[in-house]
Amino acid sequence: MKSILHLTDKYLPLTNTFTYDEVKYLKLFKPIFLVSKIENLEVFPFPRKQIYKIHYFLIKNKFYYINSKIKEKTLNIIRLLLDPILWPIVKIKLRKIIKENNVKLIHCHWGTNAPGFLKIKEYLKLPMVTFFYRHDVSIVQKSRKKSFYKCLFKKGDLFLTESRFLGDKLIKMGCPENKLIILRQGIDLNDFRFNPKKLKKGEKIKILTVGRFTEMKGIEYAVQAFAESCKKHSNIELRLMGDGELRPKIESLIDNLKIRNKVVMLGMQPYNKLVEE
Repeated sequence: MKSILHLTDKYLPLTNTFTYDEVKYLKLFKPIFLVSKIENLEVFPFPRKQIYKIHYFLIKNKFYYINSKIKEKTLNIIRLLLDPILWPIVKIKLRKIIKENNVKLIHCHWGTNAPGFLKIKEYLKLPMVTFFYRHDVSIVQKSRKKSFYKCLFKKGDLFLTESRFLGDKLIKMGCPENKLIILRQGIDLNDFRFNPKKLKKGEKIKILTVGRFTEMKGIEYAVQAFAESCKKHSNIELRLMGDGELRPKIESLIDNLKIRNKVVMLGMQPYNKLVEE
C-alpha cells in the first residue's frame, strides 16, 4: 500500500485533534509519521510501528523560533556546520523508512517546519504538501521578512490552509495562487450529535469555551462578554477548557470582574473530555 509521510514536531499535542482527524480517515494511503517526540498515544490511538522517532536536530537543516531570533540563528549556524556529519546519517534512516513504506508523498504540518525539510524533499525526489494553520502565517508575517518563505513557495508542490483569510495572507507573502488550496477542516458529527435540551428549574445554562490561552484565541473577550451577560442573567456558568501563557492574565481578569463564582477552569483536557462536556 502507498504511504504518506507526515512530518510534525510531536505525535501529538493534546490540541492537535485536527492533525489526527486528517490521518485517521485516510483509506487509499497509509499514513506514517516522522516526529521528534511521541506523546498522548492513549488519546490519539495510532499504530506505533507507523510512527518513526528521529530527533529533529538530525533531520531538519533549518529551524525557526517565534520568540528567540538569537536562539534560531545560533542553532541554524551549528546545524549548518554539523551537516556534513549529520546528513549521511539522515539519508540512511530516510532510505529505510521510504523502502519499508512505499512513500509517495510528504505532508509537512506547519509552514514554519517546512523550510527545514526541503533538503529531504529534494533528496527523496518526492512531492511535498505543506499545511499552514495559524501562527505560521500571522506571526511570521509580522515578525519576519516577506522572503521568509520564498524558497519554500518556489520548491514546494502544494500549500493548504483552512480559510480564505489565511489564504489571502499567504498570497501576499508570495505563495503562488496556482499552488494554494483552501481545505476546510471538519469534525466528526457523530461525536457531537444534537440533543434538544429543556432547562430544568434551577439548572444553570453552561457556556463552554475551548482553546489555548493565547492572544490569537481571544479568551479574554469571551470572559468580558460573559461578565456583561451576568448583569442580566444569574443562572449562567462559563466553563473554560484550555491552558497557556495567558492563564494568569485570564485568572486576574475573572477576579477583577468579580465573576469567580460563575467560572469553572477545566484546564487542558483530552478530546474525549471535550466531547463529554
